[in-house]
Amino acid sequence: MWVAKLRIKHDDCVVGRRCRRFNVVSIGVPFNSYKTDTHEYFSHFETLIGEDKDIQKFIEDLKGDPSIKGLEVEGNSLFFLVELPLEQKIPTTHYNPKIFFIKPVLVDTKGYESWEIGSWDEQILRDFIVNLQKEHFDIKILKIQNEKLNNIYFPQVMPFLTKSQKRALEIAVQNGYYDFPRNSELEQLAKQAGISLSTFREHLRKAEKEGKEHRGLVKVAPDRNLAESHIVKAMHYLDATEHNKKGGFTDICASTLFYAIYQSLLAIAQRFGYESRNQECTFTLMYVLAEEGKISLERAELEKVASLRPENKETSVKIRERMQYGTELELNVNTLSWLEAHCETKELAKLA
Repeated sequence: MWVAKLRIKHDDCVVGRRCRRFNVVSIGVPFNSYKTDTHEYFSHFETLIGEDKDIQKFIEDLKGDPSIKGLEVEGNSLFFLVELPLEQKIPTTHYNPKIFFIKPVLVDTKGYESWEIGSWDEQILRDFIVNLQKEHFDIKILKIQNEKLNNIYFPQVMPFLTKSQKRALEIAVQNGYYDFPRNSELEQLAKQAGISLSTFREHLRKAEKEGKEHRGLVKVAPDRNLAESHIVKAMHYLDATEHNKKGGFTDICASTLFYAIYQSLLAIAQRFGYESRNQECTFTLMYVLAEEGKISLERAELEKVASLRPENKETSVKIRERMQYGTELELNVNTLSWLEAHCETKELAKLA
């Protein structure tokens, strides 16, 4: 496997310039991109590391950026969609599907991005680097060589780590433990954390292990059998809806109808070779597939399930959350009918 490690900086980066301004480190994963006639769109998942007040300033500033067309915030983790005019080039613009990320991109407090990418074809990596150099980005090649992978893939699950695991990981990142060459050793990091070497090593090991069990969206081999199993599960939820309606438990119908729809979307994802363990990732993937013309769902239909725009008030997601976490014991008849009308599982099954 050919592996390249790069250090990149471009001043128009929506993440990098805020890391520099607010003294925050970001660890992130770029997802799919797609184009229209005038713009290109990039989906990102980022986890921020720093002082809470600085992270909040970063988030509030990002909310005011007109290029951000969708934003979900969960603690210090962000999932967002960036809109850029076609003439504006960023490193991801030149990304080749034959290249994959070995580790997530780390952006430091000076706005520098650390990329570690791989490909089976050396020339693919070299062409990618040349394209970046042509754009006059600040780029430094730290290594490009043929080697066996030693994969460490962790940050997209930062919210799921324990406090001790997260702290160990933050210390490791901030002190260059994952840099090439390595800028610190475990003994130094354990001393900084104020715990024994064995305890620090265990926290870090568990944090890295947790990251390999992804909680986002990954590319997999398309699996029609698994897609069909998701459709079977969707139909199961529809049967449960009928039982709940007859029993007078209409509040629970909000959940069963939502998950009937969601299981169908997971079926579509599997059909196109994606495994999702995060609702926002699933919904964004559906928008991308629709924009690319790969599925026949209209944007208006997707908006009824879940919207990437926070101002949209009524979606199946928000209805489910209101009924699941609120105190209402009965779902409004009109709302129930609205959900049922948009739970076209058989139509979704055709797409899967």
